[in-house]
Amino acid sequence: MILSSWLRQAYRRSSGASLEFVAGQYNILAGYLGNNTEPWFLYGPEVCKDRRAQIKRLHVERTPDGKLVNAGWPNYVRGILSPAEQVEVEQVHEEHFSWERRKHRIIEVIRGMDADVLSMVELDHYQTFFKPELDNLGYDAVWCKRPRNTSHDGCCIAWRRSAFELVSHTWVEYSDSFEHEGLKVVKKDRVALLALLQSTHTGDKLCVVSTHLARCPEEACLDMLRCRQVGQVIRNLGSFVTEHGATDAPVLLLGDMNATSIRRLLGMASAALLLRRGDTYLHPFMFECVDVPSGPTSVTTARSERLDAILYQKSCLDLVSVKPLPTLSRLDPIPNKEHPSDHVPVVATFRVCSEANVARYWAREWFLEVAGLRGGSMPLSADQLVRAFRFYDHGCDGYITSEELRLSVTLLLGPDDLGHSEITLVLSKLRFNPHVSLGTFVSAYSVSAAARSGMPGLEHLEEAFHAFDLNGDGALNAEEVQMVFSDCCPTEAPDAEAIASIFRHMDQSRHGKDGLISLEEFLRFLNEAWRSQLSNCSRLDYGRFQSVPDRFRCGL
Repeated sequence: MILSSWLRQAYRRSSGASLEFVAGQYNILAGYLGNNTEPWFLYGPEVCKDRRAQIKRLHVERTPDGKLVNAGWPNYVRGILSPAEQVEVEQVHEEHFSWERRKHRIIEVIRGMDADVLSMVELDHYQTFFKPELDNLGYDAVWCKRPRNTSHDGCCIAWRRSAFELVSHTWVEYSDSFEHEGLKVVKKDRVALLALLQSTHTGDKLCVVSTHLARCPEEACLDMLRCRQVGQVIRNLGSFVTEHGATDAPVLLLGDMNATSIRRLLGMASAALLLRRGDTYLHPFMFECVDVPSGPTSVTTARSERLDAILYQKSCLDLVSVKPLPTLSRLDPIPNKEHPSDHVPVVATFRVCSEANVARYWAREWFLEVAGLRGGSMPLSADQLVRAFRFYDHGCDGYITSEELRLSVTLLLGPDDLGHSEITLVLSKLRFNPHVSLGTFVSAYSVSAAARSGMPGLEHLEEAFHAFDLNGDGALNAEEVQMVFSDCCPTEAPDAEAIASIFRHMDQSRHGKDGLISLEEFLRFLNEAWRSQLSNCSRLDYGRFQSVPDRFRCGL
């Protein structure tokens, strides 16, 4: 495997090809958490849904003073599992769950992934086992433990030292605050690890995020908490790359998302970030990330879910290939004799887009939106719009002429893909006189998006709306909007008066204020928040972009 990676890299160096790398995500099932005696496992005997529900209830039952009633195995299964069934559970544990039997098999899985960049979550025994084993495989790594004393695992990012070197890293301890009996409780027990890597061959930078979101994916109510955690990652991601001058570095987010719908989770996080508004830089990854397609990554007797994901920034990274997942069945749940964890890894190959191709992508998105052709597939950020403007501005003088626009569009889409009517339409929206400034360029984009259907590429916000609509009546009331801020907001929620003001601003239906927020009003408000961020773009000093390399320019 190491030889194949070396040959891959040698070919790229000799051919001058764009950086290509393999990324993998793996939840290893921590040694101290790998117990077949847990209610969500219990492999061996036949445990139907009703029996498992009884066991789960006994497992968490507490006395009035908070002590567990049935602490310790097998107290919480007595009267439900027979003594013979309990022995069967213990035998399966020794065979497939015990750490000593699993740990070296996990290393063989990692070796087989043959990844250049690795995210491993729920990883314990880092110093004593994984660090030296990864070193033997040719990897350097960073690790961050979960903050709670009783949690011994954490997130790890490893990279093949022949392919990448570490520029910097940081971590985020999720602040999971909630109300309990009228008091605010702040709990920290989950983390995200961020690493900025640089290719040892091409110099390309890559920002890698590894995380493990709140547990219990089957409990959709916890998506609110997971949404808050994603929002905290995005906010810290923006600060991290800005601090290191790497806002253009492609982003990969890998982890165990613990959500049955990644699309809904991303929509909720996007909405919560926009509802909060403010001047904080939001990394465009939030609005353009795509998840690598895969099947179920965790199959036990109790569930078959796609929990592990690799999310990538599609304007900067091309997905080259995805390693097929093994066929899994509840009849032979994992871990088993073949798979040493209750998760299987996701592995994908990516290619870093050249700066010229990234600029072409943004310029194409701008034109498709303004011309009304299918609509852009993602909302462009202020900086991306500036880069798109730079693509059209051949003379680098801060203005676009009609001839520059025509030539650029022909190179972007080909001479046969467009009629003159689309270009004429765009010219009319830009109000040529005879040159177009950056402000007019940005305004044409945001106005076109608003007139079409709001923010381009954010249809998944509709899923977020339905997730926030707890009573299912097709509208958000004041209490539900309050919940969005209290449960989902990645920062300190606004005070009650500020939230009431936001609610009044959102409640702008054609029929007057009715005390309810419709889907249309919800999307309109988010669109305004998005456009307010774009408005800063037209006030940017274009001069600071004069140093952008000429390869960003049209045709280069």
